[in-house]
Amino acid sequence: MPPIRVRLLHSALLRMGFVPENRKDVYYFHTLNGGRTGVRTKMSHGETEVGEHLLHKMARQLYLSRSELDEFVSGRMTNETYLRILREKGVRL
Repeated sequence: MPPIRVRLLHSALLRMGFVPENRKDVYYFHTLNGGRTGVRTKMSHGETEVGEHLLHKMARQLYLSRSELDEFVSGRMTNETYLRILREKGVRL
């Protein structure tokens, strides 16, 4: 699969309730009802695209399969669907 542009990942994360926090890298923390859940991921500064190896890691951090990550990024996955996936996997919300 081709790499995904960082801008698309950033937009998808914001759309799904993640809040960025700039440190050495950019960390994204999932929020719900004003508080952080147990879901987070990160991206390095200065990257314009994320390759397949890192996309697999990011999918695992987001509790998604690689194909679900594609739906997440493309906007085909709703916030409700993502929350249902997290609940099914026993993630603290």
